[in-house]
Amino acid sequence: MKIALYGKKTELLKQYKERLENKFSVCGKTVKIDCYTSEAEVKDNMQQYDLIVLSNSLLDEFTQSISDESARNITFVSGKKIETCPVQDILYVEAELKKVHVWKKNEDILLSIPISKMEGLLRKEGFIKSHRSYIVNSIHISSITRDTIILDTGISIPVSKYRIKEVREEYLTLMKKREQYQ
Repeated sequence: MKIALYGKKTELLKQYKERLENKFSVCGKTVKIDCYTSEAEVKDNMQQYDLIVLSNSLLDEFTQSISDESARNITFVSGKKIETCPVQDILYVEAELKKVHVWKKNEDILLSIPISKMEGLLRKEGFIKSHRSYIVNSIHISSITRDTIILDTGISIPVSKYRIKEVREEYLTLMKKREQYQ
């Protein structure tokens, strides 16, 4: 990702640049950041940047959002039970009648939530519905065959023959987005 920072104070720009570089490195992402004190220079070079930040308050918000992304949690409310867990810890979700198992690396959580509601919660977090009973965390996918998803833990998840094309397309789209920000 390429970012341009614009401001009048060179020292302040350097501080913001260092903060952003640190935040991106913590997330495991690489970034190229250029600082400008001339508005004309920014305008001349606009096309080569993915993001141009022109105000300190916007820069503070952006820095905070990078920190938030690396430690995203999701909270499930099921009756009187409330469960919060990091998104990256969830391997997949499996439907069992009117309940779901949220499978993590070392444990599972049983919740009274329909799989359709779980799909709505998890889709924006990079999960893919591979079958009517399964939703898979794309960050744990090692490979996809014509009827199976293999996770980085070796677990095999079924893929519906009606969904295989959609599953592959969603996965490739998510991988392209991740590559852009690394």
